Formats: sequence, C-alpha cells, structure tokens
Amino acid sequence: DLLRLVLHTAPDGRPHCRTIVFRGFHKGCTKYSDCAMTFITDSRTEKIADLKANRHAELCCWISGANTQFRIAGEMSVLKATDNDSDPQDEKIRAEFWERLPRHTTAFCTGGDPGKPLNSQEEGGGEQKEPEAASKGQQGHVPSSSSVELSSSDVAPHKNFAVLVLEPTYVDQLRLGGNQARWKYTLVSEEAEGGGGPHWKTEKCVP
Repeated sequence: DLLRLVLHTAPDGRPHCRTIVFRGFHKGCTKYSDCAMTFITDSRTEKIADLKANRHAELCCWISGANTQFRIAGEMSVLKATDNDSDPQDEKIRAEFWERLPRHTTAFCTGGDPGKPLNSQEEGGGEQKEPEAASKGQQGHVPSSSSVELSSSDVAPHKNFAVLVLEPTYVDQLRLGGNQARWKYTLVSEEAEGGGGPHWKTEKCVP
C-alpha cells in the first residue's frame, strides 16, 4: 500500500496540514539525493502557493507495523509546467511520473480549480451528494462536468500536473509500545564538519 503522509507548510506563520500519498524515493538524476521523497499534486492547489511562500515543510507518518512515528523535515521543490524554460531534469521527472501513472490517478488535473465552490447549476442543481472516497492510488479527485477524460496516448504531462520533491534535512524517529526509543537524524553539511561531504548525524534521545 502507498504510504500516506501529512504535508505541513507555514506561510505567514500559519501552519496548513493535508494528507498526501508518498510516491517513492527519488532515483535517477543528480539534482536530488537518493533520500528525496516524491509526491504528485495539482499545481492549482493551495499547497503550491504555500510552498511558494515557504519551501520548508514537515511530513509526519505512523508505521503501525513497527509502532513507530516519523517526522521528516526539509525543503520542498515544486516541479510544474512553466511559461519559461524549466530545468530539463525536473521536466524529465515530471514526464516519467506522468508516463507510468494510470490515467485514473492523474484525472484530478482536468477538473475545476481545487477548493473553489461547485456551481450548482453546472452540477445539475439540487442538493450536492457527498463525494465517494477516492479509490486506492487516486488523488481524491471529485469529478465535475468540467473534467476532461485523459487518454493513455497523452504523452506529455498535463499543464496542471506537478511533482513535489522533499529533500530531508532532519528526521525524528519515535518508537512507542513496550520498547520505547527515540532517534534524531540531522543532515550535516560539508562546511559544518570541515570537509568530508554531507552526512547524517545520529542522536539517541529520551522518548
């Protein structure tokens, strides 16, 4: 199953939280490390504006099988379509995600602007029905009459399709239950240690 996480950003000093789906660790280009975590989203969502104001983000997840909570902090990069020339490596990552994901997963790109009120006349009027829970692997898309069905032949990523890449710089691991323990991992820069390259510093702490 895909790991579900909470994205936390704090523009203007006000934190915003939302649940997102972890899409795996980044592999394959030199711009991001192998620890970089990836997610997909609609570039019109509020989280994009939040990250533009403040790239610092923190993820929180609970691994029930291990009875362990992880808090992972770092800087988030937004890979989306732009009017200007974008980074070729970012475009390659977007294209690879778009190519391998099924179209029902990326259908959220074609609906109305996320978060805006539904037009009751457009939706047929009357009482609005509660949206059904998103099926496994979906982004939580609520269909509307403005949606456009995506074809498997759509090779280029949709203009609203964005990939988020989190570069972790701090991890807090807390194990609960009968054998409680806590570790903190901090990414130390090469300059801070006088050479030797960036590496992770580990501290065992009181739970």
